[in-house]
Amino acid sequence: TGNRYSDGTALSMLTFFNVVADRVTEFNLVIRPLETRTGNFGSADPNFSIKINNIETTVGELYRDNYLLLCFIDPTREPTKHLLKDLATNAKALEQKNCKIICAVAPDKNAPDFKFANWHLPEQSMLYEDVDNKWHQSIYKTNNWNYRTNLPEVLLIDSEGKIVLRSEGYQIGTSSQILKCLQNE
Repeated sequence: TGNRYSDGTALSMLTFFNVVADRVTEFNLVIRPLETRTGNFGSADPNFSIKINNIETTVGELYRDNYLLLCFIDPTREPTKHLLKDLATNAKALEQKNCKIICAVAPDKNAPDFKFANWHLPEQSMLYEDVDNKWHQSIYKTNNWNYRTNLPEVLLIDSEGKIVLRSEGYQIGTSSQILKCLQNE
């Protein structure tokens, strides 16, 4: 069995057993759970300028006093819908952590029927229109990552600008991983 992380690495379990002809072979499958992998995945450019809620600010101002949870999303795709449901499920716990939450969406991905307020996300959540994916690309450029759009992409940035958690694509329990990381810090 195997369970794959978003970066392509996988946890596997190998067990050998015999299958005998004309007999039923029963076996309990064990799938290793993905553990929260935290550390230093890079950094966010503190001088990158954005306009959010009609206020001009820098990314450094956003994470200066606390954590910033940055989610690059595509509301037209199921993996993003799963992430938003997951964040809503743990909204109260995330509100207690008081980290800023920004969901960034490119204009071409912002579907007319997508209503951010309907997701019941933590109250500190904000929607940001990432025109031409400039913010997303800035993070990749800052860290010399090969740019790709495996959305949703979730980054937890600490008060020093370090990316301490990174998740890409479809994941189960992302908000639990975030909370665990915030608790450990």
